[in-house]
Amino acid sequence: MTSNTNCATDLSALLPAIAAEASAIEELRRLPAQLAATLAEHGLFRMLVPRALGGGELTPVEVLDVIERLATADGSVAWCVMVCATTGMLAAYLDEEAASEIFGSPAAIVGGVAAPRGTGVASGEGFEIRGRWSWASASAVCTWLMGGFRVDGEGGPARLAFFPAAQVRLLDDWDPIGLRGTGSGSFEMPAVYVPSRRTSSLLAKPRPGSSPVYAMPPAVMTALCIASVGCGLAGVAFDEVGARIDDAMLGTVTAGWARHRAARALLREQVALAWEKAMSGDTLPDLMVAHLRLSAVHAARTSAEECRVLQDAAGGAGVPFSSRLGRCVRDAQTLTAHALVSPRLHRQLGEQMFAAR
Repeated sequence: MTSNTNCATDLSALLPAIAAEASAIEELRRLPAQLAATLAEHGLFRMLVPRALGGGELTPVEVLDVIERLATADGSVAWCVMVCATTGMLAAYLDEEAASEIFGSPAAIVGGVAAPRGTGVASGEGFEIRGRWSWASASAVCTWLMGGFRVDGEGGPARLAFFPAAQVRLLDDWDPIGLRGTGSGSFEMPAVYVPSRRTSSLLAKPRPGSSPVYAMPPAVMTALCIASVGCGLAGVAFDEVGARIDDAMLGTVTAGWARHRAARALLREQVALAWEKAMSGDTLPDLMVAHLRLSAVHAARTSAEECRVLQDAAGGAGVPFSSRLGRCVRDAQTLTAHALVSPRLHRQLGEQMFAAR
């Protein structure tokens, strides 16, 4: 990636090629190696890696635009890019030497699972870490993987560790209804030594002097990107149904389109407000973060709901499993299983938003 503009411009040629491979991606149940290499050449996995390491360091709204456009070609590709791109934010949180080691190569593809499914034992200037991590999207094409872990005998927040992908064993246990091409299976690792510089606390802050891009907490950015995958899928579903709309469907589709666009607009509004705050050099207030998270939950779940409404409105045309509409419905429903867009968050976020009122 040579510039932010090129990343977005290049998509116009890339999207048709991705769409042409959609069925093959789903059948393979992971990204084809050659497609992953092409995505890497376009800098898509490194959109949020700092420029000092050769990354794109794109603004939040630029990343959301790219993810949403990719989802119009294939949901699994958008999902894998989303996971690896947001993992790239962690380059601003690690020791500079470790960040360069992990993220410095133009061919680097870094993914993993933040959930603390591993255990670590302090050893010298690092940890002996072992574990098994599930939902590891794009793991088959990653050069490095991340895993959350807890240190035996210690309290406090969990930590993240980065290790070469060659040190883990991938498990072929991914057989979902949607996002089938993400390769989100499990991986396990025997006891492997990881130096402390390649670990970070889940509560760590970006290194001093980091770009305002990193004012957005990585988990929040991930939630926003999940929602953008959903927005892209819903956009395709509306296009598919709109091409065959009749009078009986017209009111249902029109009302659904308004709900979808309103949810997307709320998401973009909150991102714009947060970016303005970050650009001023201020830390994002807790209430603003709550608004961001709520907008992500709402947009993701609204997108899935509208895809299902459109499938119902389409009647028999919405039934074929591998049709474009059918794939959008299955992919959109599957992404709502992610904890970052769970409906259970409504209560938690509501407590933050309305506690003082």
